[in-house]
Amino acid sequence: DAITDFFGAELYSEEYWRILESYIRNAALHGMTALLTPAFTPALDTPVGMKRMNVQLVKIRVSDGKYEFDMSLLERFLRLAKNAGIRWIEHCHLFSQWGATSAINIYADVDGEEKQIFGWDDPADGERYAEFLRAYIPEFLALAERLGFGNNILFHISDEPKEHQAEAYAKALAVVKELMREIGIDIPVFGMVKDDFHKTRLQFLVVFTMIFGFYTLGCKVNQYETQAMEQL
Repeated sequence: DAITDFFGAELYSEEYWRILESYIRNAALHGMTALLTPAFTPALDTPVGMKRMNVQLVKIRVSDGKYEFDMSLLERFLRLAKNAGIRWIEHCHLFSQWGATSAINIYADVDGEEKQIFGWDDPADGERYAEFLRAYIPEFLALAERLGFGNNILFHISDEPKEHQAEAYAKALAVVKELMREIGIDIPVFGMVKDDFHKTRLQFLVVFTMIFGFYTLGCKVNQYETQAMEQL
């Protein structure tokens, strides 16, 4: 969404893809090997109950309670990344930020009308959301395998939980680990943590820790960051 905000490029237009490719190639040239992939709108810096621009790459159709996935935009994104030198896919967050209490905002075509099918009102460990992930994750993995990423995949649980949110985070983590067990795969799950969350002893990969204070971002999302930090 930052590219759309800053450059005024229509989301996923040819101009948008051109600008995005230049950023990805530049990142790879500077040593980046993994790329956050917005299969769904990343649950970042969004206050509870609010929404970011819908940028999900995976188009979903719901028919008779079954999910159908159109991954053509996601495939284009992943091919672009691979051609630029990216070796790992970091799947966007599967649960809300700051505690992983909820499902992320996900949209789908339901009987010919675009509707939000998951969001803040859906608990992270709810069976309906687990069923959705159970349908989606194998198809995502099949695409990644076909494009040559193999097991170079990371599933992001949530960002920046606090120590008192460990129970909720543990429930979300358990949902994904159980799905992995059912599918019969062992893909790393991880999160970015801050302060003393590591003391909770939850078993997941920590890729970054934050011990510094508030920071600012040079895009419109900064207003959401400010509101969200005030809620913590």
